[in-house]
This record gives sequence, C-alpha cells and structure tokens, in this order.
Amino acid sequence: AVVSTQSTGIGFGVDMEGCCFTDFTDFVPEKNVKFVVGAFDPYFNYAKMAKAFIYIRECGAQYIATNLDLRFNVSKERIIPGTGSVIAGLTESLGVKPIVLGKPSPLMYEMISSDHKINDKTKVLMVGDNPLTDIQFAVNVGIDSALVLSGITPSDGLQDMNVKPTYILESVVDLMGDIPS
Repeated sequence: AVVSTQSTGIGFGVDMEGCCFTDFTDFVPEKNVKFVVGAFDPYFNYAKMAKAFIYIRECGAQYIATNLDLRFNVSKERIIPGTGSVIAGLTESLGVKPIVLGKPSPLMYEMISSDHKINDKTKVLMVGDNPLTDIQFAVNVGIDSALVLSGITPSDGLQDMNVKPTYILESVVDLMGDIPS
C-alpha cells in the first residue's frame, strides 16, 4: 500500500526560511501534518530540524525515519554522514526515537515477505556492507546475512563488530561462489 501526503515544505531542498533563531517564535505550523519523515537530505539544516521538532513535539506528528545509517558511500574512496547522522540531533533533542521503516527494522521484511509470499526464512539472504543496519536487520528478522567488504566496512574493522554476519565476502561478485542453496 502506498500512502501519500502533501509536503509541508520542510522536505528535500534548500530551506532558508526561519534560519534566524528568533524567527521560530513566529513560525505557524501547517495544519493536518501527521508525519515527519527523516531521510537522507544533503540540504539538511537547522531550520528544517527546528520545524520538524515543532511538528513532532507541539503538533503530535509521528516521527519516522527511513533508516539509521550513520555513513553513506558516495564513492569507493569517500564516505559521508548518512541519514542516521542527520536525524541524530532531532532524536536527541526530542528524547524520542523514530519509527524506523527501513533497516534494521523488521517492518521492511514483514512487508516484503507478505507481498512476495516468502514463508521460508532459510531461503533468504540479506547482503549488505553495513553491520549496524544490514547485518542487524538480518539478525532482527532471523535470516542469514552476507557482509560485503566493498562498502563502508573495511576488512580490518571486522573485529570491532557487535553483530556477526553469516558470511563475509570481499564483493557481491563472490555471491556467484559457494554459498549453499
């Protein structure tokens, strides 16, 4: 099911309105805003965070996050802050954790397995490069996982992981190898 709602203007894109601290005393929230969704936004700024805070705290909007990835690969050589980093300030200031729709929340698996009639978890493999989201997702839903070292997790960082994958691969190309069917 797809849920649609109007944007409140604090979504993706540059939002310079309300950038001065005192301007927030005059900010009037739009009516009927039911959700604030935290997602990757390269234009994230204080004005957006303050408005989201007001909608959640004062207007009762539900706080939702697409994921909690702290880092995001923009190239093989460069990693930048991800959605989890962007929403951390909002989460801490609210003292409320968001409902996470993406990894590592089991909600995503429940929707996918329901839509695709997946009943046998032994036939499912989660492949990802992030132990905190991808591998934790697999653990949370009880499926096998393959950590690929071609993303944000270097091979020398394996000993620091709190959650352990079922398989460790250098690259997704290795999936063509010996993983049992």
